[in-house]
Amino acid sequence: MNSSQHPTGGSNPFRNGAPSFEKALGAFFRPMRKVELPEPPAGRKVYLSADHHLFHTNILKHCPERGRLFQTVEEMNASFLDLHNRTVGRDDVVIFVGDYLWKGRGGNPEYDNSPAGRFREMKSLTGKLNGKKYLVRGNHDKFTDEEYLEAGFAGCGRYGVMSAEGEDVAVIHSPKEVINLWYGFMGTPGYFNEAHLGYSTCLGDIVTIPGRYLCGHVHQMWRRLGPFVNVGLDVWDMRPVLLEDALAAYGEPGGILAKGEEEEESS
Repeated sequence: MNSSQHPTGGSNPFRNGAPSFEKALGAFFRPMRKVELPEPPAGRKVYLSADHHLFHTNILKHCPERGRLFQTVEEMNASFLDLHNRTVGRDDVVIFVGDYLWKGRGGNPEYDNSPAGRFREMKSLTGKLNGKKYLVRGNHDKFTDEEYLEAGFAGCGRYGVMSAEGEDVAVIHSPKEVINLWYGFMGTPGYFNEAHLGYSTCLGDIVTIPGRYLCGHVHQMWRRLGPFVNVGLDVWDMRPVLLEDALAAYGEPGGILAKGEEEEESS
C-alpha cells in the first residue's frame, strides 16, 4: 500500500499538515454528537457495559458462549436484566457502550414488529434497568437519540469523554475508527478487518496509539488490546463492569483473549 493512501480507501488526510494524532482524532470526533457523561456524585458507582444485543436472535449463533448459556433470546434478555439489577444500584451511573438493543423481534408473529411496537418494548425494558443510564451508540442502535432519551436514557450520543485516574478516557463503541485513523496517520498498512473483528497487520503499532479508550463491538475477541479495553458483556461474566475494574484491565497483557479461548486455541 502506498503510504499516501488511507487504509480504508482514498488519500490519507493526515500525511500533510496534521501536526499531531490528537488533532487528527479531534477532527474525527468533532462531527459526532457527544454524550455528556457526568462526574459521579460522592458515594455512587460508575459501571460500563456493551453489546447486549437484546432481542437479537442471531446473536446466539454469532457468540457461541451465549448459545451455550441461553436457549432463546428471551432467556438471554431476562438473564441480562437480572444480572444488571443485581450489580447496578438504583442511584449508580451506568454507561451502555453501544449495541444495546436490536430494533425488532426477527419477525416473530407473537410480537408487535411495527416501529411503535418496537419502541414500546425498548422503553419498557429500559425502565426496568437500575441506574442513571447513558448510551454511547453502536452500529446496531437504530432508534433516534430523541427516542432513547424518551425511553429513559439521561444522555445519548456517538462518543463520550470521562475523567478517570487524573486523565481523560474516551468512550466509543467500536475501536476500528480510531485504529484505522492511526494507521492512516502513521502511513502503515494495517487496518481493522470488520469481518473477523481482528487486525490484518502491524499489531505492534496499536500499542503506540496515544490515549485510553473504553469500547465494545468486539464481543469475546479480546478484553484489552493496546490502549483499548473492551467493556462488553462477553468478557465480563455477562454483567456490567465497575469503572475501576475496567481501568485495572490496562495492567493485563495487551491482547488477552476472552475466558476459555486460550484453551480452545491450544487444543
